Amino acid sequence: MTVDFWRISQEGIIGIFGTPNHLNLDYALRTTGVGTNPNVIRLAPTQDIIDFFAGSGLAPVGEAVQTLNPYSNLESRITRGIDFAAIYRLRDTSVGDFTFNIGATKLLSADQSPGGGALIINALNNPFVNVVAGGDLIEQNGRRPSWKGSGSVSWFKDNFTTTLFVNYVGPVQDSSARNSNSDFYRTTSWTTVNTSVAYRFDDGALDGLQLKVGMNNIFDVDPPLADENLGYFAGLHNPLGRYGYVDVRYSF
Repeated sequence: MTVDFWRISQEGIIGIFGTPNHLNLDYALRTTGVGTNPNVIRLAPTQDIIDFFAGSGLAPVGEAVQTLNPYSNLESRITRGIDFAAIYRLRDTSVGDFTFNIGATKLLSADQSPGGGALIINALNNPFVNVVAGGDLIEQNGRRPSWKGSGSVSWFKDNFTTTLFVNYVGPVQDSSARNSNSDFYRTTSWTTVNTSVAYRFDDGALDGLQLKVGMNNIFDVDPPLADENLGYFAGLHNPLGRYGYVDVRYSF
């Protein structure tokens, strides 16, 4: 059995500030009279917009049609977690040998320091805009579920090997959708089960040949629904349903 604590510190992470944050920054700069965000491209204000802004004390602005999102070096990120693993081998039983394997990762924190643009927004003290662009990233937008784990049981008898494998991915938040309570939509957890049987020939003309048949996602579990282009978080889940396969290997 093993338990490992790990901590990863990253500096200058490459990423983008994002369109919503650029628009918020532009709004905060304009309403406090500091200036504008050059990364927000706008059309010239129409007469209706000019009339709408009349008497507000604010300069009229045209419709935003584009934001520039160049990749840049963002602030630091510190990620901490614990890995658990256990392996147990049961040998020389009357029905063969067994290996039990289980592993899991518990994510404790994934703290992102706010980027420069977010710091500018917050420093302007605009009561209507407060962008963090950082904080704890656990379970946010398909990133880093709190728990991930897997387990397997393998049986060995003569030239046969049979394996049952279970994979678990914990739930995450989807900030682009909200439920009836206005909370971020939360996906369900995702558990899939795979199994396989292999036979290895070790004599005669077929010596060195191994045949393996298996079936993945034997319960035909769909990926959890998410408000994404493909309908699920592609970084965590996949849409492959139940499928079987045959694997043939020859060693010489």
